Amino acid sequence: MRAIITAAIISGLSNVAAAQDPVQPRPRNLAKWEWQPGVTSASLALDGFEPISSAGLSWPDGRQAVMIVWRMGDKVRTCVLSYDASMVETGDACKAPVAPASE
Repeated sequence: MRAIITAAIISGLSNVAAAQDPVQPRPRNLAKWEWQPGVTSASLALDGFEPISSAGLSWPDGRQAVMIVWRMGDKVRTCVLSYDASMVETGDACKAPVAPASE
């Protein structure tokens, strides 16, 4: 019985290790996110995009970052706003999905 349990655990661990392999080649035909120079959360809001989700991150030194997902119709954008320890905005940059290049 002990041998069966041990074999099951080893088998399960080897499957988990294989599933978590971080070195997977990225297929060339996948869409990706690209930075959009000059686009900010404020410009998206003024253009009619609506925030649909957000998440905040904190660093031990007091810096903060907020990621916001915006949507207007079938268009989606993600933005990262960054703040210093005094909550002064230090950055606002957005990405848009880009279709893969045809080969």
